[in-house]
Amino acid sequence: MKRNEELEAEDAFCEKLYQQYLSDPDRGQYMTEEELCKELGIEVDA
Repeated sequence: MKRNEELEAEDAFCEKLYQQYLSDPDRGQYMTEEELCKELGIEVDA
């Protein structure tokens, strides 16, 4: 079983990630697979 300090550290880490996600200006911006491949220069055979 994890110790209390470990659980608190995990909670703090997760909260930090969540706050970064909320403040990310690109949050909610999605790319299709086709758009991603095009941006990365990958040719996809259809």
